[in-house]
Amino acid sequence: MAPSPTPSGERPGRRPFRFDRRLALWITLAFAAGLILFALAIRKSDGTFYRAGEVPPSTAEPGYAPLPAPMAGDDGSGIGTLTPPPPIAAPETPATRAAPVSTPASTPAPEPRPASVADRKARPLPGQTPPPDYPMRALRDGDTGTVLVLVHIGPDGVPTATEVAQSSGSRELDRAALQGVRRWRFEPAIADGHPTVGDVVVPIDFKLSE
Repeated sequence: MAPSPTPSGERPGRRPFRFDRRLALWITLAFAAGLILFALAIRKSDGTFYRAGEVPPSTAEPGYAPLPAPMAGDDGSGIGTLTPPPPIAAPETPATRAAPVSTPASTPAPEPRPASVADRKARPLPGQTPPPDYPMRALRDGDTGTVLVLVHIGPDGVPTATEVAQSSGSRELDRAALQGVRRWRFEPAIADGHPTVGDVVVPIDFKLSE
């Protein structure tokens, strides 16, 4: 059996729109109820409506009671003048009790120390400086001159070493001067009041007798 032909202008498989009167009635009633509720919300207590720019109060204005007048001596903060209680003295204990200060007896001044012997350099002892022997060869050759001898002296005043500080120009005269000074005796050098080692330079002159 062949299908019946579809009317022109309609698509197959789609139902045509039909106006529902019952749905339109419910929409109209809901809209009218919304208008009534909105009018009740913006209506004032005196029957008038709020205008643009007015803000309806959310709650009734609260009432405030005045504060009592400040008491005498009050600075307005609500707290009167406070007088601190007198301090309570702590009981005296052996730990807090001050120890008596003892005055030490006067210490006697130390006795002055005797002045030590002044420091000095070594020097020859008078009467203990025999002249050296004149060398025979120097006598034959007629050698003369002065020898400066550096003497190293121990704490006992005895020479420990001798050396030529300045030569006379003659080896024989220099050797004779060193040997002769080794027999001398000296006053030792003094340092801090005690004998010590020291050095001294002595001149030895060699001259021919006329």
